[in-house]
Amino acid sequence: ITISETELEFTPKYVSLNKFVTQIGKSDISANGRIDNLLSYYFNDDMLKGEFNVNSNLLDANEFISSDEEAVSETETVTSESPTQTSTEVTSQTSEQTQESAVVEIPKNIDFALNTNFKKVLYEDLVITDINGAMKLNGGVASMENLKMNMLDGSLNMTGSYSTADITKPSVKMNFGIHNFDINKTYQSFKIIQESAPIAENCSGKFTMILRFESLLDDSLSPVMSTVNGGGMFSSNMITVDSSDVFNKLAGLLQNDKYKTLELENVDVKFKIVDGNIEVEPFKTKSGSTEFEIGGKQGIDQSLDYKMSLTIPSSELGSSASTLASSLSALAGANGVDMKMPEFITINGLITGTVQEPKIALDMKQQGQEVVEDIKEQVKEVVKQEIDKAKKQAIEEAKKQAAKLYAEAQKQSDAIKKTAQQTAASIRSNSKKSASDIRKEAKKQGDKLIKDAGANPLKKMAAKESAKQLNKEADKQAKQVEAEANKKAKQIESEASKNADKLVNTAKQQGDDLIKKAENI
Repeated sequence: ITISETELEFTPKYVSLNKFVTQIGKSDISANGRIDNLLSYYFNDDMLKGEFNVNSNLLDANEFISSDEEAVSETETVTSESPTQTSTEVTSQTSEQTQESAVVEIPKNIDFALNTNFKKVLYEDLVITDINGAMKLNGGVASMENLKMNMLDGSLNMTGSYSTADITKPSVKMNFGIHNFDINKTYQSFKIIQESAPIAENCSGKFTMILRFESLLDDSLSPVMSTVNGGGMFSSNMITVDSSDVFNKLAGLLQNDKYKTLELENVDVKFKIVDGNIEVEPFKTKSGSTEFEIGGKQGIDQSLDYKMSLTIPSSELGSSASTLASSLSALAGANGVDMKMPEFITINGLITGTVQEPKIALDMKQQGQEVVEDIKEQVKEVVKQEIDKAKKQAIEEAKKQAAKLYAEAQKQSDAIKKTAQQTAASIRSNSKKSASDIRKEAKKQGDKLIKDAGANPLKKMAAKESAKQLNKEADKQAKQVEAEANKKAKQIESEASKNADKLVNTAKQQGDDLIKKAENI
């Protein structure tokens, strides 16, 4: 350890670290900050306040881990060589030391802030860069605020807290925002992923995840699984799964090696954690022409209970498709259908067992039943086509008959109206002749009266008056004859028009009924 610069300033109110530069192995650390109320904290147990800024270009945490491991190893060697201790005593003491060193109590009378800026951190096989954020101690709680870093080819944002407010129940609350982590590198770097999702060893690709959870911690600061609650989402544009246990078994059941290696597109998973159990909402993904829908749960005991639905091209079912086609061809032929295997078949399945030893089962009976239903639909379609054909012919025939009825009725209608018009014209003509005869006869009688009056002026005048009255009366009778004739002619035309229209309407109704009956076949 090399300390190249240190500048401390002590006063009754505060201690200020104005400058601190050190080199610890490969690691360089520089810091500055200030502690307030140190004397009151020391003598009266008052609140101790402080804030420090820590920077490093390289922090090799593995050097510190190695030192700790050597110290533990030396302690174990000395203990085991002591002749006065039994192995039980050694185990007991070691357990007590582990418990004492694991749970670190956060003092409630410390209000402390640490602002970090680490360019590069080495931890085991991980290379972490650009760590920035704040860590605080307050009220028995250690918290991280918007701690950012780059690792595993992606970035991580963390917010959370570790609390020993109740030292008997240490707890943690965390929120992780992961962007574009490499799946396989994540698996290689974290034991919890190896234990909870071993399939990740066979996966490649990038993923993004939001994870939030809270939990109590045990004496080794590991989560008490039965108290873990939270949830989040996992998404990836493309995940390649190569020779995983689950999909190898799926390929065997489908008799198609294609399913040993899958490229799953647009994976978008929402999940929640309830008392350590993981519940996954059903999500859809696709590999080539095959669509998957998967959902279910993973127990705290690592048991699996997932439902899976595959919509798979029938051409990818291997030899099982030929067997199925042969067994169903008789059914199709008996119903007058040229059997066509559906382009896609849906198969339901279950994933059970455990995380380490998953099992998969497919409902092939359901697959066959769906094909049967598809053939039934084909039969229905054939029957429907025949019915539609007959119906179309019936409608066309009905339309022809309706047109014929209407044309015949229209012809009869025209004839009735023509006859009525002719009759009316004859009546009007006859009435005019009769009127003319009445007027002529009146004029003839008037002329005779005037002639018979001779030269006598009085008789002649009287005869002219009588002739005038005869003509007037005759004109009145003539007009009456014409009016009555015209009335009768109109009645004949009106009645004929009604009868003709009735005949046409009846024919149209009969035609419409024929068409409607044909449409309802």
